[in-house]
Amino acid sequence: MFLEIPEKIKFPEIVKKKGPLAQFNYLKEGKNMKGLSLGQSLDECRWGSPTSILYEANTLEMAEFIKNWMEQNKDNLDFYHGELTEEFQLPYINETVCPRNENHKIKVRALDGTIRCGNEEVKEIKKDYLYSYDFFDKFSKSHVRRYHESNPLSGSFEDEEERLMEKYYNSKDTIKITERCGAILSEKDTIVPLPLLEVLDRINILQGNECFCESDGVTKGYCFEARDMGFERKCFGHNIQNHFIASMSGWSIAANVQRWYEQLPDGKAPLATKDLVNSLVRKSVTPDKVEKETKLWKKKLGLN
Repeated sequence: MFLEIPEKIKFPEIVKKKGPLAQFNYLKEGKNMKGLSLGQSLDECRWGSPTSILYEANTLEMAEFIKNWMEQNKDNLDFYHGELTEEFQLPYINETVCPRNENHKIKVRALDGTIRCGNEEVKEIKKDYLYSYDFFDKFSKSHVRRYHESNPLSGSFEDEEERLMEKYYNSKDTIKITERCGAILSEKDTIVPLPLLEVLDRINILQGNECFCESDGVTKGYCFEARDMGFERKCFGHNIQNHFIASMSGWSIAANVQRWYEQLPDGKAPLATKDLVNSLVRKSVTPDKVEKETKLWKKKLGLN
């Protein structure tokens, strides 16, 4: 990659004194990024070290910042302010073993061009105790349904246990269900463009900080996630992603954004998907705020 470094952004003195977060918010206001490259905009509102940089923003807020920059510069999208070599590519998945289970050995090519794990597990489940749940699987990047056998003693009283266990063991009617792993091993030949939010999430190396439901900083309150599941318990903490850390410069992030933009002509590459927003909101707020924040971010990123 070849890069011409422009002059520094002239922030108002009061913004400079307040530091990177104030600079990040200042650039989003009005037309303060008009005429600036994305690389320069990103590189002058962050904390830095010899090995990584940090933004006082989560992945969703970074996507909103980039969307704001694109709106301010829609007539001239100068992402990198320099030439990108062909070697620079998006952070595609490229695994040598299945990320879900290293003992899975079968590989298959899916219709979208990805190489996926083809390992299958056959379950034999008693029909009367069959239950399933749907979720967005981080390994296959798709909605999946998983089946399990429910606990025959769930919600029972002690004097009922013997009768319920006898009923369970006498239940002979079973069903066989085949579940495929589907974890992505390679996206080298994928025909599906990566959303910007996915690109940023892969760049962000931060795992998150622990936060508690209804916490006053001393007392841990009741867990909203547990309440959603139908029972009460104290909150043991949630991993909250409230910063963005990358082992690269703001210019390199901008180069990734340029490659994202170039996936489809005329800027048609997807900004986000509802599943990604749902997943990242759950990483960035406590469970009691998920529903409200999800609606807010879908609106901000144009998914309503």
